[in-house]
Amino acid sequence: MSTVPQKDCNIDINGKKVSVPEGTVILEACKQNDVPVSNLCYNRKLKPFAGCRTCMVETVVDGKKELVYSCTQPVCDGMEIKTATEETNRYNKACLEMLLVEHPLDCPICDKSGVCPLQDNTDMLQLFDGRFEIQRRNEPSIKSNPIIEFYLNRCIMCGLCVRACDEIQGVQALDFHKRGMSVGIGTANDEPLDCEFCGQCITVCPTGALMDMTSEARGLAAMFTNTHTTCNYCSWGCTITLESKKGQVVRIEADESYDVGINEGNLCAKGRLGHGIIHNDQRIDSPLMNMGGSFQEVTWEEALNTIADRMQTTVNRSGADSLAGIASEKLTNEENFLFQKLFRSLIGSTQVTNLANLRAPYLNQFMLNCFENGITSQPITKLQEADVVLIFNSDLPSEYPVGGNSIRFGTIFKNTDILI
Repeated sequence: MSTVPQKDCNIDINGKKVSVPEGTVILEACKQNDVPVSNLCYNRKLKPFAGCRTCMVETVVDGKKELVYSCTQPVCDGMEIKTATEETNRYNKACLEMLLVEHPLDCPICDKSGVCPLQDNTDMLQLFDGRFEIQRRNEPSIKSNPIIEFYLNRCIMCGLCVRACDEIQGVQALDFHKRGMSVGIGTANDEPLDCEFCGQCITVCPTGALMDMTSEARGLAAMFTNTHTTCNYCSWGCTITLESKKGQVVRIEADESYDVGINEGNLCAKGRLGHGIIHNDQRIDSPLMNMGGSFQEVTWEEALNTIADRMQTTVNRSGADSLAGIASEKLTNEENFLFQKLFRSLIGSTQVTNLANLRAPYLNQFMLNCFENGITSQPITKLQEADVVLIFNSDLPSEYPVGGNSIRFGTIFKNTDILI
């Protein structure tokens, strides 16, 4: 990790004095200080693009006034920023007005309705009556794959899906097609989408042009109940939002909120699209106990009491070290800590290990040697800021896809070196 201290810039946003790290773009500085600025194509995980042209702000540096796109212009020390001025509003409204010319008015049936940046920006700029003749697009819905539906009538050509596929996933499955009024998003030669199906494009899409077909639920955001939780497919610990309706989980969404979780809204295919297992008819949702040669359903209390009794019987008969514990490699650090505490402190057994340690004991020893020689452990969120990443005996993109995303982000934006 780089030890060079990052310089802060003192700036003024609408009369409010704040400090932000050098290199921060104006739009990000405004977001961090709860100052609303209209925008449709910005995402802090991606390179600035300035595709929607709706984020114009006014800046004054050394007495010189300029109108700049806030998603591409970095701050500098002493900069004065004014948002929502008469001049910037007039420009931003004109750009948004042109986007709305061909956007369908199907908000009542759109999954994004209620959480739609296009709706939010229209309301922010109070753009309710357009001046231009309405010319709706009439593109067919594309369902050439079983996972992601393309509804291009809603697309505003922000490019977020194209950039996420390229910069976060490194796949480049999507790109812009044609030019002018005929421009659109699609695959090479209009072939059926064939990629990792991570769903990053669905996460970043601001208008519902890309939809998850693994869920049959459709409707306004207010119709669903959101539950924030942690994905348990692996031990990375990604934050997810379960969307449920009538007590049934119908889909999983990424949470891109600031300072929430460690994955910044990134999810893998299993984490996003694996919700079908929750209510699968073949899923075992109650403990089964072997009684007379056949498995019978019992309560959790009965199962846990039986396990505890048999463990205690083994300890009483043969001693604590006759009982061994092997933890799953999918457990989090906290769960592994509690597991070893159960065996070492409560039971008194030192025979405890982890599947990951059984498969690659030399890796754990390597890590211990690092810590013993002064190398401090950093949180996962710092992975994308590392100077060098050593990947040892792991296919990271397939085993921990979100970790692979963080490293890929570092190579693109921070010039991170990778040693494999």
